[in-house]
Parts: sequence; structure tokens; C-alpha cells
Amino acid sequence: MRIPWFWAALALLLGAEGPAWLSLPGALAFVWLGRRRGWARSFVGLCVGALLTGLSAALSTAAWLDARPVAPATPLSGEVLFVDVGAEAARVTVAPDAAPGHRVRISVPTRPPGLAPGARVLVTGALRRPDPADNPGTLDFAAWCARRRIAWVGHGGVEVLSPAGVAADAVISTREAARGVLSRSGPPEGAALLLGLLLGDQSQLPPWIARAFEATGTTHLLSVSGLHVSGVAVLVFALGHALGRRLGALRPEVPGALLALPASTLFVALAQFPVAGVRSGLMVVLALTAKLMARRADGRNVLGLTALVVLADDPGLVREPAFQLSFFAVLALILFAGDGAGLPGLLRASVVASLITFPVQCAHFGTVAPFSPLANLIVVPAASVVVVPLGLLGLVLHPIWPGLTPLAAHAALGLACLTEVLAELGGGLWVPGAWAALLVGVPGLCGMVYHWVGLRPALALGAALLPVALGLRPPETTLDALAVGQGDALLLRSGGRALLVDTGPDPDATLLRATLRHAGVSHLDAVVITHAHPDHFGGLVSLANAVPIDALWTNGHLAVGDIGAPLARLLSPTGLVPAGPPAEVFRFGELWLRFFNLPGAWDHGEDTPGAPNANENDASLVLRVDGPGGAALLPGDIEAGAEGPVADAVAPLGPIDVLKAPHHGSRTSSTPRFLDRIHPRAVIFTTGRANRFRFPRPQIQARYAERGVAQWQTDTDGAVRVEFSESGLKMSGYHRENTALLAPRGP
Repeated sequence: MRIPWFWAALALLLGAEGPAWLSLPGALAFVWLGRRRGWARSFVGLCVGALLTGLSAALSTAAWLDARPVAPATPLSGEVLFVDVGAEAARVTVAPDAAPGHRVRISVPTRPPGLAPGARVLVTGALRRPDPADNPGTLDFAAWCARRRIAWVGHGGVEVLSPAGVAADAVISTREAARGVLSRSGPPEGAALLLGLLLGDQSQLPPWIARAFEATGTTHLLSVSGLHVSGVAVLVFALGHALGRRLGALRPEVPGALLALPASTLFVALAQFPVAGVRSGLMVVLALTAKLMARRADGRNVLGLTALVVLADDPGLVREPAFQLSFFAVLALILFAGDGAGLPGLLRASVVASLITFPVQCAHFGTVAPFSPLANLIVVPAASVVVVPLGLLGLVLHPIWPGLTPLAAHAALGLACLTEVLAELGGGLWVPGAWAALLVGVPGLCGMVYHWVGLRPALALGAALLPVALGLRPPETTLDALAVGQGDALLLRSGGRALLVDTGPDPDATLLRATLRHAGVSHLDAVVITHAHPDHFGGLVSLANAVPIDALWTNGHLAVGDIGAPLARLLSPTGLVPAGPPAEVFRFGELWLRFFNLPGAWDHGEDTPGAPNANENDASLVLRVDGPGGAALLPGDIEAGAEGPVADAVAPLGPIDVLKAPHHGSRTSSTPRFLDRIHPRAVIFTTGRANRFRFPRPQIQARYAERGVAQWQTDTDGAVRVEFSESGLKMSGYHRENTALLAPRGP
């Protein structure tokens, strides 16, 4: 009777995530399985009920999405369900009275007194629907909100009408106080790492620490790892057990369990209930409850019941990386790690957990940390046994002994330095791309089959899966117009090489870096900055610090004026120096590339930094891409003054099939003469959602429509891909169901 809880969790997932037509066969399969294993009817009914519950949740979510009304007018009243207090803002989830069954998530600069779960509030500010992911490999915020029934988000204010209860407010206030103590505890880097380890707050984490933990596969420690929760429980249980023995208790485990239960629960609450922490906390509660009842807890049973509890409110949580990494790692440890003791046992457990999570990490992020089995053996004990207990003890004793938290901060800084050394020794992350998840998972799957069945079936499975995994490799030669908001970032790939034209407006390049990793781009042969405007070079420095770049080609204006010196200083650690692009046509994999509008090619207008007689938009580098099946033109932000000379230079080489709209569809560009000279068949507008310039302009869209040009937009279609092949150019959008094939027009 121990395993059916585990099977019940699988039944819930089958109902929630599987196709609806599988529900009846699945229910019959559980009935058959129960009879074969001799399970009681109650457990068979539990499995079938869990399956139907998951199906019902999936159908209700789909119906809820279809029935979402427009955002209600503010101010509106409601009850607070959750408060996430961050370093820069508090995000409050409210159940509004005006829209039962829907929730609002509002960001406010500071948390007013009494704002905690259970408070009655008045929400102000404009509301909108959450945005979906526009690029592969980035967070789908709309789906994240839908799983939590959050229909609208916004920025504004929250007025407390009636404060929350004392207990709820005390938890939030304690977290705020703890953040204040930790942020002032010692060296800034150590204090920032303590915030991540103890509270799951990574907002102040320096980039070098984040990169070190990522490269060693230990980032799970920065989100209040389940190891921290169980470590705290074990430590408090040991203290309570020792106290019970000292006092002569007949069952010293009872005081240990009674002390460990509230301690681990409070720790998870202070961290604001992260998935791994909730999973570990529930498992600790079940294990300690079994200890109090003098019963043995089966690992699979405990994990299955924990999964049922976690997924009961939100079955779609299984799609999130945090759930998969946490639960799959623990399941692998339960099934395959065994009871080995000492260093060999720890190494076996670390290898098993890594093998099962490698494909998950690869599928979501496009990366693998091959050094993680060894790094976890060193970093995890140092964090969970030394730094975390020392930091928690420092928080508890801070009112009477404030000197302990600086010691914890120095210990955290030492941990960060150790992790960075291990990252250097391990060679950093591999970036195979999300497509390789199955390929990365083949060794783990074969190992599982070998463990259960034997060597020959494992080898047969590997031989069958390898061709399938290699068949998932993406197209070889592509142009991707990435959705980076109101700005440009266009990725060219061919023959294992990659070139990026512009880096978008975000100084952190967060979306850009995630998309490159998901695509398997770990190195850029060159970055082209078409001109010196922030929406085209804003992410350059962050990208250069994260991805090796061989060359930086510009129109010369990033090296002069008010931009030149600061940019050179920021780029100096990377060794990148702006230079002019090749003046002649050159081969790039299966593509031929040629730059136009090179510096000094003709007299521009006005207004270039360091060159008063040139207009910066018109000074944009223009790139023509010729490949199998057709040609594309990437003209930067050229306007009417430059379009004539560019068209005269480009048109003799043949018509253009795909055009990146000059200046995002501004009314100062895409002149009739320009379009009639280059004859595009499709245009891509690189625009941000609800951008303040209202690009693309309706009159420009009408101009393209008059000429029969197919139109694509990154704000509505998401990232737009152009695939080069002998049969023509295939175009697709991340949010666009239909694709388009532009057949070759001849030489």
C-alpha cells in the first residue's frame, strides 16, 4: 500500500497534461494495475479520481482563458492572496470583488503596513493582460499567470482598507527585517549571496557570482534549495533529539520532531514558498509525522503525496523548470542512488541527480553544466552545512549578538570564491541548445534501463534514440528577427557560425542571452552595430560579458563623441574594439554577406556624434544576405535620405525577398522609390508592444500592402524566422500558426 500515492501523482499529471482522449484508457489502466498489484479499491479509486481531477483542472483552465473579460476599471477592491516583497517593489496578488474567479497582480514601490495575505485593499493603476513569451527559451509570463488564475497585471498603488491578521503580517515583516539585516551584514557580495541562500532573493547578486553558480550547476542553492530546508530540519531535529535525551525522554525523537516542524515551516514561509522549498518542507513534515507515529516513511510514497499536495491547486506547475528539477532529482535519488555511504555514495547520488536533470536544464535553458556532479559534492555541503546554518543563526541571534551575521557574510563570500574557482576548473557551461535535450538525456535513460532490465535493452534503446535525437537538430541556415522590444536584434546562423546584427535596447540583454542559449549559440563570430542609437546597441556590454565575440563591426560612431570613451572602458575587459566591417562580399557558411552604406561612402545628413554633418539613422550599416533560395536586406534605421543611394547599390545584385523594415516602419522610411527598386516580397517590422512611437505607421503598412508585400511583426508574431533552402525561403513566427514559403525567383 506504499506505492499507490506515487501512482496517484502520475495519474493527476496524466489527466492535467495529457490529451483528453487518454483519460478513459488511463483510468482503465489504473484499474488493471490495481487489480494486478492487489491494491485496495480505495487506492484504485484515488488514482482514477486524481486522473479525472487533473483532466477537470486542464479543461477549466482552458475555459477560463477563453472567458477572460477585459480588465476592469480601477480603483477596485479585493482581498490579498499573496505578497512577494522584492528589493525594488512588492508584487501583490489580489482577488477582486468585481471579477470572481480572476486575480490581479499589481506592483507597488513599497509595502504599506498591514499589507499581507488576508488584507482588504483598494487597487489603483492601469491593468493589462500579461504578455506571453515572444522568443523561444524565455519566460512565458502569460502562461505563468494563467496557471495561477492571474488575469491582469499592472503597476500602481494599493491602499489597505483593513489590515491582515497578525500572523500573516508578522511573516512578511520578518522577511523585510531579515532582508535589511542581511543586506547590511558585511561584504556586499557576501551579503547578496546570503540573501539568495536564505531568502531566495537574487536581485542584488553580482553577475560574477551568478555565472559561477550557473557554470557549476549549483544555481538551485540560490532559490532556497530543498537541501537547505531539509538541512535546517535535520539540524533542529538533532538539537531537539539531544535535548530530549539529556532530559531523559522515553522517545527523544518527539521533541526533535516538534522543534523541527515549525523551524522548517518558518524557513519556507520566509522564503515566500519557492517550489523546491515547498517540496522539501512537505516531505520533511511527512517524514517527521511518520517519526512521531513510529512508522517508516517510504521515499516514493512521501514524494508522491507531496506532489499531489503541490499540484492539487495548480497541476500546470509541472511544466515549470523549478518543479521538474526539484522533483525529478529527488525521484532519481530515491530510485537509483541507493543507500551508499561515504564519498562513493555521495558521488553516486550527485551523478544520478545530475544525469536526470541535465535534459530538463537543456530543454528549458539550452545549457548543461557537465562539472556539476563534482561541484555539487563540494559546494552543497559548504552551503547547507556551514553558510546557511551560520546565516540563520546570525538572524536569530542578531538582536543580542550582531557580530555573527558579518561572519556569515564573509563565509558566503568565501563560498562564492570557491564556486568561481570550481567554475574555472570545470570549463564553464556547455550550450548545446534546447533541441539537444533528448540527446543529452540518452545516457540517463539508458542507465535507468540498464539498472532495471539489463545491458542489452539499454544498448538497444540508445541505438534507437540517437537517430531520433539527432533528427531534432534545427535548420542549418537561418535568419531570426528576435523580439527584444522596441529595437533590433537579428541573428544569422549558417555552417556552425553565428553573427548578430544589433543587440536590442535592454542594458542587461536578458531576453537576448536566454534566446541565444536556447538556440545553442555559445559564441558569436561577429556582432554588427548598425548605428549608435541605444535601441540598437543597448545590450552590447552585457552580451559581450556573457558570450565570446570575435569581432565588433560598427559604422565608426561608437568609438567617438560622448559614447566612445565610456563604451571603450566597459568593453575593455572583453578585448572588443569597434572596427569597420569588411568592404567586400564574404562567405559566411552557406551565405554570402555584403555591407553597404559604409562610412565615407557618401555625404549623409546631420547629427552624428563626432561627425556634425551626418544623420545617425542614415549612417546605418546596411547588410545584404544572399543564400540558398533567396536574399534578405537588413538596412538598420536608414531614412528617406539614404534609401535612394542604398537601393541604387543593392538593386543591381538582384531583388530582395525579405526586408527588415527600415526604421521599424517609421513614416520617414520605406519610400515608394526604395520599395520599387528592391522589390521585396515580405517585410519584418521589428517593433515593441504598444511602443510610444506607434510603429509601424499605418500609412507605411498600407504602402507595403499596395505592393502585395507580406507583413510580419515581432510585437504580434513574436520572433520571426527566415529559413534558407534550395526550395525557397520559409518564414514562420513564434506566435503565428501559418508559415509562408517564398519560392526562388531565379538567379
